[in-house]
Amino acid sequence: MTEELLAPIRKRHPELPAGPGRVIEDGWDFLVVDLDDEWILRVPRRPSVRNRLQAEMGFLPLLAERLPVRVPVPELTDEDRSYVGYRKIHGRGLHEIELPSFQLENVGRQLGEILSVLHGLPSAELSDLGMPFNDSQDHVDGMLTEVLPLLAPEQRGRAERFLRHPLIAGNATPTHADLGPDHILINEEGKVAGLIDWGDSQIGDPALDFCWLLKRAPAALRRAVELSYQPGIDDRMRDQIDHYFRLVPWHDALFWLREDNEALLSHQLERIVVRLP
Repeated sequence: MTEELLAPIRKRHPELPAGPGRVIEDGWDFLVVDLDDEWILRVPRRPSVRNRLQAEMGFLPLLAERLPVRVPVPELTDEDRSYVGYRKIHGRGLHEIELPSFQLENVGRQLGEILSVLHGLPSAELSDLGMPFNDSQDHVDGMLTEVLPLLAPEQRGRAERFLRHPLIAGNATPTHADLGPDHILINEEGKVAGLIDWGDSQIGDPALDFCWLLKRAPAALRRAVELSYQPGIDDRMRDQIDHYFRLVPWHDALFWLREDNEALLSHQLERIVVRLP
């Protein structure tokens, strides 16, 4: 199946390696294929994701110029944006390796500095290049009408109060919005080699980028992020980070509900209850 998919792409781009493609991610939104450790091809699963790919092609080149870290730069595609190809950024996902404390501190310091730059980039310029504005209210409406009724009756009141809790978001900035350990690549020296998977990027609350970093990352990395991030993380921002962290399984539940996957939906409903305040 992978080779059938690759055949017309190779025909269009004869510079691509001739060796077999290796599927490295078969995810919600994309099929991701590694070609001979040189190129990464991402193939969108549905039209809405294709639209996001179009947006990425607009703003990623600017991020590549401005950020102190490598990001994927789109080089190959077709008129329909049915795929996009990038030069591979070499490194292993942070979730795949164990680093000693001093290297975790270095990684945390790098990430804090990277986010300081990202959150300081001009929103208007990135919006003009296709980065969308946050659409969280649309998602919350779906959570209230579609996911909330699936919880046990005794849990719905607390869950509804959480979803309707007013947020005092920070000034909207460019964000990655899905910055987990699988999207942070580490090189052989234990340094950040690149940030990948910018498909959820948006102009929104900068607190979005700290859900994993401050709630799940190792302590040494977490402390270094907090110390190096400018303009700093205040109590309001910590409250926002906590809220977004609790909201993650709601997003996942809504997705799997609409994908009609009962097993994964059930797992996310359990996570929702565990994370309720």
